[in-house]
Formats: sequence, C-alpha cells, structure tokens
Amino acid sequence: MVGGSIFPNRMIAPQSGEVDVFFATRPGDPAWEVPEAEATQHYRGLFTDCLLKALHTPGVSLVEKLLDGTPPLSGITSRRLKPYLEQQVPLAAAAVNIQLTQQPVVRVETASPKYFALVPSAPLGPEPPRHQHDFTYSYRGNRGKESRGLLIFPSTAQAGYPNPANQVPDPAAVKFAQEVARLRGHPGQLPVETTTGFTLSGAFVEVAVAPGWEVNYPAGSPLASNGHFIQLTPQTGVGEGSPPSGTMLLQFRSGTGTLLAILPGFIGVVLVAENRVLNVNYLPALATARYQAQAVGAAEREKLKALVAVQARYGEFNPPAPLSTWLHGPHGFDPTL
Repeated sequence: MVGGSIFPNRMIAPQSGEVDVFFATRPGDPAWEVPEAEATQHYRGLFTDCLLKALHTPGVSLVEKLLDGTPPLSGITSRRLKPYLEQQVPLAAAAVNIQLTQQPVVRVETASPKYFALVPSAPLGPEPPRHQHDFTYSYRGNRGKESRGLLIFPSTAQAGYPNPANQVPDPAAVKFAQEVARLRGHPGQLPVETTTGFTLSGAFVEVAVAPGWEVNYPAGSPLASNGHFIQLTPQTGVGEGSPPSGTMLLQFRSGTGTLLAILPGFIGVVLVAENRVLNVNYLPALATARYQAQAVGAAEREKLKALVAVQARYGEFNPPAPLSTWLHGPHGFDPTL
C-alpha cells in the first residue's frame, strides 16, 4: 500500500491575481450604449455615465479612508462602487424610458487598501438622487427595435448634456405627451359617499342601463361642457352586504355606446373622443378603505397607467414583468390591470 495514494499531495496551482470585473449588463441583455461615432444628443452609455458621475462627484457613502497612505488617502473602492452602480444604472435606464431595463453585474475580488480611484481632498458632493428624475419624456413616432423614448434635460443640466432650447419638438412626441396628460386629468370626483360609479368626459349619455343597480346623476357635477357623473347603488334585495359586479350599458347622444364593467368600490373614469371610448381607468372610491392605501405613490402610478394606455393604443408597449407587478400592486388599486 502506498500512503501517497490514500493521502494524495496534489500540487497547488499558482493563484491568479485579484481582478474586479465590471459588466454593463447581464449576459445576453442589451447594454444601452452606442459607439461614440454613432452617438447623437439623444443617446449615451448609461453604465459609463453612472460610473463617471461616481468618480467626478462622489457622494460621502462612496469614499473611504485607505490605510496604506501617509497621510491617509481617500479613495473609491470597487466594493463601494458595486451597490452604487447596481442601484443607479436601472434608475438611469428608467429615466430615459420606462421600458428600458439594464442591470449591471459587478464582481469584486479586491478589498481595501486597493482602490478603483483616488479622491482629492476637496469637499465631497451630495448623495445621488433616489427615484427623482428631472426630465421630460417624449415619444418617438418611428417604429423598430430602437428605443421609443428620448431624454430632455432641464436648462440647468451640466455641460455636455443636450439643451432643450436647441431641440426641435417632434410632432409625434408632442401628440403623445398631450394624450398622456389628457388621460391623467380627472374631470372631478363623485360625492364622498359614492362607493360605485363612473365619471364620463367627452360625451352625453342618452341611456344608461345597469341590471341590479339604481342609476343616479348627482346634482352639481363639476363637469363642464359634455360629460356625466353616474352614481350606482345596489337595488333593494340585490347582493345584500356585498354587491356583486355587473355590467352597465351606455348609449351616447351620437348613437354609439359601450359596455362597462361595474366594480363595487371603484369609480371608472371614462374618456370619450370622437364618439369612441379611448380609455377606462378604475380608481378606488373615496368612501372605501382602499382609497387611503392607494394614496401613497398614486401620482406616479397614474402617470405610468396613462403612459401604458397610450403606448398600448399604438402597439408600442411590451411591459417588463417588474413593471406589471408594480402597477398591479398587492392591494388591487385597479383590478383591470
């Protein structure tokens, strides 16, 4: 018996040096960057942009003291850059276009005192903004695989970014923004005690039929020229304690009409243009507990819903799974999503 065969003494290969790896996106996913020769004022490398911002104006959380300097040096390590880039790159992509998703991959092997970059002793910059984007979203009417959005920075933007004053408005972009704004504008609210009903804008209602429901038109509706407030209450003996969902038939003065789902506890905001229903948006009624819960993040949620509705109308929207989950939410703010 040979002892070496029982306890083999294998040769250990020389270890490779520590290497930090930075990938702009996950393997197989697109990285929203283009060669400089092909770049325009509407495009830039998101990963590179976030990395350069971290080096030029680092926040306090990015800088750490290095132990091997005399006097001690301040630097940015790869270990600090990793969470920063993983957070900022997806936010930068969403700011350009809510459809864009880019998640960088950073593998860190080095540790202090090794560093990515040294930081001068000048005062540190502020922390990077979180979920706040000062931009104007514009729609690009062309079709194809390229991005449908462009980012217009405010006039106070840093040098090197496009100046909105030098940009010619795209008619398709203006129309898109107007349609999104129209869907976001709610003409008013039904009386506080209303738990189920509809707000219609853009058409007069001649006939409204809702089996199992009493149809009322509250007085003093703040709608201006053409529109209606429709207040629905369950008929006596129908759905005691928990009124069932139903259907309402509407006929407009023009002769056209539509069928609408009656969802107890929700107010449907119906927008009509050129005798055609453009959008139906359900919101929790003021008199329900769900209304208080949906108030948190309501403005951003309604903005995204309007954006999705307009893009879907043009056949341009393919929402990523995280966006669909966020829009639906755990509280059922809009059961039609």
